[in-house]
Amino acid sequence: MSRYPMLLLLAVLVAGILCCYYTGRPFNLFADTEFDTLDSLCTYQVVLNDYPSPRKKTIAYEAQIIARITPSVSNPSSTTTPSSNTPSSTTSPSPTDTSTTPSAITPAQGTIILYLQHDSTCPPPTYGDTLLVRTRITRGGMVGDFDYGHYLRLQGIIGSAMVWKNQWQLIGTATPHWWQAKRWQHYLHERIESFIGHEDEGLLSALLLGYKEDLSDDTKKAFQRSGAAHILAVSGLHTGIIYKVLLALFTIGKLRKPLYDQRVRRTSLSFAIIAAMWGYAFLTGGTPSVVRSVLMVTIIEVGNIFYRQSISINTVAAAAFLILCLAPRDLFSVSFLLSFSAVTGILLFTPVLQNMLQVRRLRPSGRTKIPRDIINLLIVSLAAQLATMPIALYFFGQSSRYFLLTNLLVLPLTGLLVYSAIGMLLLGAVPYVGTLFTTATLWLSKIMLCATQWVESLPYAVATMRVSMPMCLLLYAAIITGYLTLKRTPYWSLLTALSLTIFAYLYTIN
Repeated sequence: MSRYPMLLLLAVLVAGILCCYYTGRPFNLFADTEFDTLDSLCTYQVVLNDYPSPRKKTIAYEAQIIARITPSVSNPSSTTTPSSNTPSSTTSPSPTDTSTTPSAITPAQGTIILYLQHDSTCPPPTYGDTLLVRTRITRGGMVGDFDYGHYLRLQGIIGSAMVWKNQWQLIGTATPHWWQAKRWQHYLHERIESFIGHEDEGLLSALLLGYKEDLSDDTKKAFQRSGAAHILAVSGLHTGIIYKVLLALFTIGKLRKPLYDQRVRRTSLSFAIIAAMWGYAFLTGGTPSVVRSVLMVTIIEVGNIFYRQSISINTVAAAAFLILCLAPRDLFSVSFLLSFSAVTGILLFTPVLQNMLQVRRLRPSGRTKIPRDIINLLIVSLAAQLATMPIALYFFGQSSRYFLLTNLLVLPLTGLLVYSAIGMLLLGAVPYVGTLFTTATLWLSKIMLCATQWVESLPYAVATMRVSMPMCLLLYAAIITGYLTLKRTPYWSLLTALSLTIFAYLYTIN
């Protein structure tokens, strides 16, 4: 472990977080999601933290609770909660009803998911507005095998609440400041929609900005079942593409000798790249997956300044350590586990698989260049899938059988689509040039969607297998010992066989 000091620190930190998670000592990871009026009908003053996200019958928001309003007069006949099937203005009063005149305002804190019923008589509230709502906040229960309430707590959210159209009132508006990430993300989303239309902008907004609210259920299902769900989450792939664009811009005219070979230029341009990458994270709304990826890029560039290895297990461990220090609950986030396990798998298994297939012996020029690039793409996809498969089976209970074919088709399209989308956003208003970028972006998005739908339609596209936590750990034990078998000594194969045998036994009896 002396070669990997950050990995050792990360292991100690993870052990401490797990102790706090299971014992609640010395601090409770879910303290900020505990609420004393949960499942009680109350009146709250809330501030909307997001732009409206239309659903079929409601509009969804993320809202911050500011205060709880305690009524002085309560009329039981007028405070009956309407049923979900028959919302009616005669069954419950509005927040400004005289029967619920507030006598006390109790400060309260917490984040909730708010669902407002559509009201055609007035425009929906938007980001920054303050509302008075009368509703019941619920934690949420099991949705099939998925514990929705626990998922909300991991995100720092108290619960969700449904508000009928006669149960809320707008009491204050506020214009978002220019430095707020949500404002810029919404601006870019509207700009994309203005170029390619509302019907086709959902996929592009998800790829470029991480805004997935306009994606149809069929599109989400196609990407999930074909093994391309990681494309929809702005993460390492997308930040890597942006990183390559910045490197290309900073090395124009000196492709063989980058501009930052010298120490001063190297330092200044590395800081410029870091600032640009964090600017991209800001534009995407600061989603956790983007922050993780940009943090890794930052560590890589800082390492380049001091002539250290660009990326290694220590780099990944350092990024995970910093994130968990700031947000310990991310250890239980699916996106956190998937992103770091994928990067770790790529770092560990890609060189081993390349040596096994003797890819590095292929000449990088002539007729072997394209086949070698294809083989490398498949190897990277296989390494990432191998490292993330146990987690995917544990949380989702399914895995795509054609993930190699999907990545072979979709990954090159993703790079081209991101490049053309950036050109469209920058030059979309320029005659002819903007039309060219817009047309290319539109057709690339259609081709990507058709490719994922085709893979999904193939027979036996999805393998269904629900595994428990012990079975997930056994799979990782088999993967790690298998790696040690290929890397060091064949004696580790005995533990690999033992782990797989126990896994097969547990799967059979379950």
